[in-house]
Amino acid sequence: GNSFNNIYDNGLFVLNWQNAVIQNNSFNTIGKSSNLTYSSGSHGISGGGVQGITIKGNSFTNIKRNAIYFGVQKNVKAGSSYGKTKISITDAQYRTMVENKASKCGSEYNKKYKGYDFVIFKGNGERTEKNVVAARFGIRKIYCGDGTQIVWPVEPTTTQQPTRPTPTEPTPAESESYDPTVIN
Repeated sequence: GNSFNNIYDNGLFVLNWQNAVIQNNSFNTIGKSSNLTYSSGSHGISGGGVQGITIKGNSFTNIKRNAIYFGVQKNVKAGSSYGKTKISITDAQYRTMVENKASKCGSEYNKKYKGYDFVIFKGNGERTEKNVVAARFGIRKIYCGDGTQIVWPVEPTTTQQPTRPTPTEPTPAESESYDPTVIN
């Protein structure tokens, strides 16, 4: 992974990314000296227009605001003629986001969401209650402002090991990359 250290504003700004993976990085001392007041500033990871993203295994320490924040981003200057882009993240991707660690992180300036490690305004990204999804890392409880819940599948109660399927002969198209020890 990478280390993002002593950065004035956001550690990483994600704008219009699709199906990206941000994994096993450390974000340290982000936005602490910034006096910027806009909502997308001084976060570990911030941005908008995200279409599917996996964020896991990262550590966030000493961040002025939330570890992760996504909301609508206003297009300015040369990009001002472009419309706003939506934020589309699956329930499974939200569940994966709690697999990060945070210490000494602040929060989004709206006091209602104080204490959450990630705050995301889904859909059109507008900062409305019905769009908000928020959670603390390591806790299996995700707050959704629209009244829905994001839940985890029930953990198996058995200690039985999963069985491996029996490998089959590869099709001609698969033969170059076929490996019977890999389960796809």
